[in-house]
Amino acid sequence: MAKGNLLQSLLNPVAKEDVERLYGPGEGLRAGAKPLYLQAAETRAARLGISPRELLESYSKRLKESKYPTPECLPVDRLEAYSSGTALSESEKNHIATCEDCRQVLEEARPSKEVLEPLMEEVRLLAVQVTARAKSAAAGGINREQFLDRTADRAKLFR
Repeated sequence: MAKGNLLQSLLNPVAKEDVERLYGPGEGLRAGAKPLYLQAAETRAARLGISPRELLESYSKRLKESKYPTPECLPVDRLEAYSSGTALSESEKNHIATCEDCRQVLEEARPSKEVLEPLMEEVRLLAVQVTARAKSAAAGGINREQFLDRTADRAKLFR
């Protein structure tokens, strides 16, 4: 299926029979459960102070009006590589400077502060634990309580 046909098929309304087949009793969702996309839309809409219907309508409008991706747009795997530290060519940099859609994909690929901070804290604690274990083994060992006390004290140094 061509890219244009696939995008158009995603924008077309879904037949009632298809929905019933996917979400009917005994298939797909549990009886009475809301689809995950609707749960997510309700959560995001509440955070934005709008109704879930307004949120989904704005998404639908953006999809219908979108020209993304253009032939010049970077493929998603290239944008992911860049967000992971791979350098961009000059032409790619120039494109990103002028393409709002590519910049938005890059922004979405960047880990949020809410995800990154707990992850970094966990890495810090693991580093402290590994260091403490290595020093303990080299010094002839310590008991569990001593290890936990030292680990907690050292973890404070990395905050």
